[in-house]
Amino acid sequence: MLRESLPDAPHDVARLDSVFGWIGMIYLQRSDLGAQAGSLETARRAGSWHRHADDTLLEELAPQDALVFDCAAIAARVETLAGCRAL
Repeated sequence: MLRESLPDAPHDVARLDSVFGWIGMIYLQRSDLGAQAGSLETARRAGSWHRHADDTLLEELAPQDALVFDCAAIAARVETLAGCRAL
């Protein structure tokens, strides 16, 4: 959403800063980009982003899509994540 509302910002961090002021972030990534993209797409579809060690949900949103393997969606996530690594 921020990309559409602030198209002239050079990157997402600049967009977030312009809306919320300075924010601190920790960026984590897996060495296996395909696994990271698959996890990201699964979380997006399921609406489940965080779990406790006992597997209970810490944060849950309404599911976005059916939980099916979508090669095109995962490939798009790989492309996005690869672009983030290039920054």
